[in-house]
Amino acid sequence: MRFDATTLDTSWDEFASAVSPHNLVLQEYVSEIPAEGQTSYVFLGGRFVHAVHFRPRAGEFRINSKFAPQREVISPQKSDVEDAACVMQALPVSPLYARIDMVRSEGRQLLLEAEVNEPGSLSQYAPAGADIFAIETLAWLERYGGDNN
Repeated sequence: MRFDATTLDTSWDEFASAVSPHNLVLQEYVSEIPAEGQTSYVFLGGRFVHAVHFRPRAGEFRINSKFAPQREVISPQKSDVEDAACVMQALPVSPLYARIDMVRSEGRQLLLEAEVNEPGSLSQYAPAGADIFAIETLAWLERYGGDNN
Protein backbone atom coordinates (compact mmCIF):
# COMPACT_ATOMS: atom_id res chain seq x y z
CA MET A 1 0.00 0.00 0.00
CA ARG A 2 1.13 3.54 -0.53
CA PHE A 3 0.17 6.41 1.76
CA ASP A 4 1.54 9.68 3.07
CA ALA A 5 2.00 10.93 6.60
CA THR A 6 -1.29 12.83 6.52
CA THR A 7 -3.29 9.63 5.91
CA LEU A 8 -1.40 7.25 8.20
CA ASP A 9 -3.78 7.65 11.14
CA THR A 10 -6.87 7.05 9.02
CA SER A 11 -5.24 4.15 7.13
CA TRP A 12 -3.95 2.19 10.11
CA ASP A 13 -6.96 -0.16 10.43
CA GLU A 14 -6.72 -1.01 6.72
CA PHE A 15 -2.99 -1.78 7.11
CA ALA A 16 -3.58 -3.95 10.17
CA SER A 17 -6.27 -6.04 8.48
CA ALA A 18 -4.20 -6.43 5.30
CA VAL A 19 -1.23 -7.98 7.09
CA SER A 20 -2.91 -9.72 10.03
CA PRO A 21 -1.65 -11.88 11.71
CA HIS A 22 1.82 -10.86 10.46
CA ASN A 23 4.00 -7.96 11.47
CA LEU A 24 4.15 -4.80 9.43
CA VAL A 25 7.16 -2.95 8.07
CA LEU A 26 6.73 0.58 6.79
CA GLN A 27 9.27 2.00 4.39
CA GLU A 28 9.62 5.44 2.95
CA TYR A 29 8.45 5.69 -0.64
CA VAL A 30 11.44 6.22 -2.91
CA SER A 31 10.32 7.88 -6.13
CA GLU A 32 13.27 6.53 -8.15
CA ILE A 33 12.22 2.89 -7.75
CA PRO A 34 9.33 2.81 -10.28
CA ALA A 35 11.55 4.17 -13.06
CA GLU A 36 15.03 3.02 -12.02
CA GLY A 37 14.48 -0.03 -9.81
CA GLN A 38 16.88 -1.12 -7.07
CA THR A 39 20.01 -3.21 -6.85
CA SER A 40 20.65 -5.94 -4.31
CA TYR A 41 24.31 -6.58 -3.45
CA VAL A 42 24.86 -10.02 -1.92
CA PHE A 43 27.71 -10.64 0.52
CA LEU A 44 28.69 -14.05 1.88
CA GLY A 45 31.22 -14.22 4.68
CA GLY A 46 31.83 -10.50 4.22
CA ARG A 47 32.74 -10.91 0.53
CA PHE A 48 30.76 -9.41 -2.32
CA VAL A 49 29.44 -12.30 -4.45
CA HIS A 50 26.90 -10.93 -6.93
CA ALA A 51 24.37 -8.21 -7.64
CA VAL A 52 20.83 -8.38 -9.01
CA HIS A 53 18.93 -5.39 -10.34
CA PHE A 54 15.16 -5.33 -9.83
CA ARG A 55 12.78 -3.27 -11.95
CA PRO A 56 9.08 -3.12 -11.10
CA ARG A 57 6.51 -3.99 -13.73
CA ALA A 58 4.94 -1.08 -15.61
CA GLY A 59 2.65 0.94 -13.35
CA GLU A 60 3.98 -0.75 -10.21
CA PHE A 61 6.20 0.64 -7.44
CA ARG A 62 6.80 -2.56 -5.48
CA ILE A 63 9.58 -4.98 -6.29
CA ASN A 64 9.12 -7.88 -3.92
CA SER A 65 8.54 -11.28 -5.50
CA LYS A 66 4.77 -11.08 -5.03
CA PHE A 67 4.70 -8.33 -7.69
CA ALA A 68 6.92 -10.20 -10.20
CA PRO A 69 9.57 -7.56 -10.93
CA GLN A 70 12.06 -7.97 -13.74
CA ARG A 71 15.37 -9.28 -12.37
CA GLU A 72 18.75 -9.13 -14.01
CA VAL A 73 22.20 -10.15 -12.82
CA ILE A 74 24.50 -7.18 -13.28
CA SER A 75 28.19 -6.36 -13.01
CA PRO A 76 27.94 -3.23 -10.88
CA GLN A 77 30.36 -0.34 -10.91
CA LYS A 78 33.23 -0.77 -8.46
CA SER A 79 32.15 2.37 -6.60
CA ASP A 80 28.64 0.96 -6.09
CA VAL A 81 30.05 -2.26 -4.61
CA GLU A 82 32.27 -0.12 -2.37
CA ASP A 83 29.16 1.77 -1.17
CA ALA A 84 27.47 -1.52 -0.29
CA ALA A 85 30.67 -2.71 1.43
CA CYS A 86 30.62 0.46 3.56
CA VAL A 87 27.18 -0.58 4.78
CA MET A 88 28.60 -4.00 5.67
CA GLN A 89 31.41 -2.38 7.64
CA ALA A 90 28.89 -0.26 9.56
CA LEU A 91 26.99 -3.32 10.83
CA PRO A 92 27.62 -4.12 14.51
CA VAL A 93 28.79 -7.67 13.61
CA SER A 94 29.92 -9.28 10.38
CA PRO A 95 27.02 -11.50 9.30
CA LEU A 96 27.42 -14.77 7.46
CA TYR A 97 25.04 -13.47 4.81
CA ALA A 98 23.83 -10.01 3.89
CA ARG A 99 21.84 -8.51 1.07
CA ILE A 100 22.34 -4.78 0.79
CA ASP A 101 19.49 -3.18 -1.17
CA MET A 102 20.26 0.21 -2.69
CA VAL A 103 18.87 2.66 -5.23
CA ARG A 104 20.54 5.54 -7.04
CA SER A 105 19.05 8.83 -5.89
CA GLU A 106 20.33 12.28 -6.78
CA GLY A 107 23.53 10.78 -8.19
CA ARG A 108 24.45 8.64 -5.19
CA GLN A 109 23.54 5.31 -3.66
CA LEU A 110 20.75 5.34 -1.08
CA LEU A 111 20.43 2.42 1.35
CA LEU A 112 16.96 0.87 1.39
CA GLU A 113 17.58 -2.23 3.51
CA ALA A 114 20.36 -4.32 4.97
CA GLU A 115 18.90 -7.83 5.10
CA VAL A 116 20.92 -10.16 7.31
CA ASN A 117 18.37 -12.76 8.37
CA GLU A 118 16.28 -13.40 5.28
CA PRO A 119 17.01 -16.48 3.15
CA GLY A 120 16.75 -14.49 -0.10
CA SER A 121 20.39 -14.71 -1.20
CA LEU A 122 19.38 -14.63 -4.89
CA SER A 123 21.72 -17.60 -5.41
CA GLN A 124 19.70 -18.71 -8.44
CA TYR A 125 21.33 -15.77 -10.25
CA ALA A 126 24.87 -16.79 -9.29
CA PRO A 127 25.21 -20.58 -9.15
CA ALA A 128 28.75 -20.37 -7.72
CA GLY A 129 27.19 -18.50 -4.80
CA ALA A 130 25.79 -21.76 -3.39
CA ASP A 131 29.29 -23.24 -3.08
CA ILE A 132 30.62 -20.02 -1.58
CA PHE A 133 27.72 -19.97 0.88
CA ALA A 134 28.47 -23.54 1.99
CA ILE A 135 32.18 -22.78 2.46
CA GLU A 136 31.45 -19.55 4.33
CA THR A 137 28.86 -21.29 6.52
CA LEU A 138 31.40 -23.88 7.62
CA ALA A 139 34.01 -21.19 8.29
CA TRP A 140 31.46 -19.10 10.21
CA LEU A 141 30.43 -22.12 12.31
CA GLU A 142 34.06 -22.81 13.08
CA ARG A 143 34.55 -19.24 14.28
CA TYR A 144 31.25 -18.73 16.11
CA GLY A 145 29.49 -22.08 16.38
CA GLY A 146 30.91 -23.22 19.67
CA ASP A 147 31.03 -26.99 20.27
CA ASN A 148 31.93 -28.87 17.08
CA ASN A 149 30.89 -32.32 18.39
